[in-house]
Amino acid sequence: MTPASTRAASDTNSGTIVNAETLVIAGYVAAIPTVFTAAIAAWIDRVTAARWSLAASAGLLCAVAAVRWVVTAHPPIFGTHENAIASALALIITAWFMVRPGSDRAHSAPAALLTLFACVTLVYGLFFETALYPLTISERSLWVDLHVLLAWLAYAQLLAAVAVAIVALAGIADASIASSASQLGRLGLGFAAFTAMTSVGAFYSFQLFSDWFRWEVVESLAAASWVALGLVIHGRQFWGWREKRLAAATVMLLPLIVLTYWIWSLYAGTYHYFEIPMITAGGI
Repeated sequence: MTPASTRAASDTNSGTIVNAETLVIAGYVAAIPTVFTAAIAAWIDRVTAARWSLAASAGLLCAVAAVRWVVTAHPPIFGTHENAIASALALIITAWFMVRPGSDRAHSAPAALLTLFACVTLVYGLFFETALYPLTISERSLWVDLHVLLAWLAYAQLLAAVAVAIVALAGIADASIASSASQLGRLGLGFAAFTAMTSVGAFYSFQLFSDWFRWEVVESLAAASWVALGLVIHGRQFWGWREKRLAAATVMLLPLIVLTYWIWSLYAGTYHYFEIPMITAGGI
């Protein structure tokens, strides 16, 4: 290939990437008001409008994730911006199931809170690197993909449980919602997924460092969150916690959960830190 043709190919590739970046940012930004609309609709109990808005939001974020995946050759798991996409999508899908046809209307307000949290997450993600980057070598593993998938599954279920607990404590819905079968299912699924997430993470940590557990900030917070979540579930199953007492215990999980999942985006003193400009140079 001649130097001129090499430059032409490079220019074409750069143009394609710029166009893809413009497309994904446009879709990402468009999802924010759509998600906010879904939150308002769910809050005022317009569940049909909420379902359609949630579906539209999920569609936009799936399209954004797909374009990024095609260009970068990996799912949205790298950096705060991409994790904001994955996190918000998990929350939106969970909120849709809370207001799906035939669901309990008492779940509209918790779904609204969950959707609002997804909206805040998307806004937060705008403040971080949005360029399209490949994975670093240590992240090129299906174990990482599984770890992240389990992480966002647990996160969405646990935040949904917290949203229900907030509504119960505020008196917006009957306090019995905090100890209903569906609420216990969320806590149980969240605990199971969180346990699986940490197990996969420990296994992959051993592959990388020959060390199952390292007392760095993310893993320490994850251990604290796991113990706290286990205590909440034991409180319900063995100590008879019900309604507002169980709701209060569930709400107390929120700071630990949020810190566990997002502290790495601001604090570089952890090997979970993947804010892109600090660990890699140049785009694709």
